[in-house]
Amino acid sequence: MKLSQKSFRFDVYHTSTGYKMVPLTYLDVKKKDTYYYIPDKTYKVLLQKKNIDQDAKFIGSFYYNDLIKFNEEMFKVIGVNNIKTNKIELDMIDIRYKEYCELNDIKKTPRIIKIISKNTNQIEKYTTDILGNLYKATPPKKPQLIFKRGI
Repeated sequence: MKLSQKSFRFDVYHTSTGYKMVPLTYLDVKKKDTYYYIPDKTYKVLLQKKNIDQDAKFIGSFYYNDLIKFNEEMFKVIGVNNIKTNKIELDMIDIRYKEYCELNDIKKTPRIIKIISKNTNQIEKYTTDILGNLYKATPPKKPQLIFKRGI
C-alpha cells in the first residue's frame, strides 16, 4: 500500500465562497495507446468532493515549478502538501527557500506552506518568455484532461 500519493498537479477554481483547489495525483492519470488522460468521471468526483459547482471560474492548473502569484507574492510551485487541509508547498523564485534559511541563519522548517481557503484573496498563474519576461497567464476555459505522450 502506498502511504503518500505523489502530486501530479492541482487545479484552482474561484467560487462564490472563495478559492478552492482540486488536487490530482499520478494515480488519477490513466494511460492509453498514444496519450494519457484523466477520466471525466474521476474529475467530476474530485470536483464534488471539494464542493465546486459548474459556476466556478477555472483559474488554472499548477504543476511543479510553475509560477504562482498567491496573495500578491510570487512563488514557484513545489506541489500539494496536504489534500485534506488544502495546503500547498511553494518555493522562492530566485533561490531555494532552504538555502535562503541557511544563508540568513533562520532555524524554522525551511518550507513555504500556504493554505488555499476563503481567506485567500488572489491566485494567478504566471509564465515567462524565452527572455525571462513575466506574463500573467490567460486561464483556459476548462482544465486539460488529455495529454499527448512523448515520441
